[in-house]
Amino acid sequence: MISKFSGSISVETDASLMDMLDLVSSQKDVIKMLQRYESHQMTATEEVSFFQYLVDAGIVWAMPSNYISRAEEMLEKRFIWLN
Repeated sequence: MISKFSGSISVETDASLMDMLDLVSSQKDVIKMLQRYESHQMTATEEVSFFQYLVDAGIVWAMPSNYISRAEEMLEKRFIWLN
């Protein structure tokens, strides 16, 4: 008997692929945010949100020292928080 192709390999594979697509999408967003920050196109509110995201994700601690210093400055001023 020929079954109708549903376009799905398996529920597990579909979920894994969706997770990978979400990761790629979020990486593109981070790259866009980095570009906006580096080109001084962020508002102060956007910069705070950006650094809060970097701290929450743990990314900032593996970045160049100027990012770490800025994050530490924002933490000291309580613009952002360690969660």
